[in-house]
Amino acid sequence: MKRVLLFRHSHAQSPLEAPDRERQLSDLGVQQARRIMAVVLNRGLVPDLGLVSPYRRARQTMALLLEACRESGLPEFEVRDWLGCCADGDPKSAMKHLKSLDSAATVVVVGHEPFVSGLVLQATLRRVEVMPCDLIVLGWNGAEWTFEENLTYSGFLD
Repeated sequence: MKRVLLFRHSHAQSPLEAPDRERQLSDLGVQQARRIMAVVLNRGLVPDLGLVSPYRRARQTMALLLEACRESGLPEFEVRDWLGCCADGDPKSAMKHLKSLDSAATVVVVGHEPFVSGLVLQATLRRVEVMPCDLIVLGWNGAEWTFEENLTYSGFLD
């Protein structure tokens, strides 16, 4: 069974502060990412491949996941840029691409909305609201996609 961890990037600067591709994580976004990454790794959701949007905020979110792996003594994983997970990414094409990644058992994707919720809907026929730093876990058993879990950042607030 392949697992796909679909992250929406963490909270970012306002669109008024920088061009869209260059918007970086806010201080809140960095805190969000560090907190949920610890939860993810503690649940044993350790990726062996990462796909990330080339947008700065997504790359920063992925970097914080890599940092959490290092700090936990877990192996780092390969990260590849993937335009397919940008806001205008095509969920059908994305599903095909994710299925083709035979060598990876757990793939983490850090992307944008509406791509993340669109992929979940296309794969599982389930509608989800995806806020910054939320994580959806999907499974692929070789024949069909399954919805495993929705880890919302707000669910981990004190």
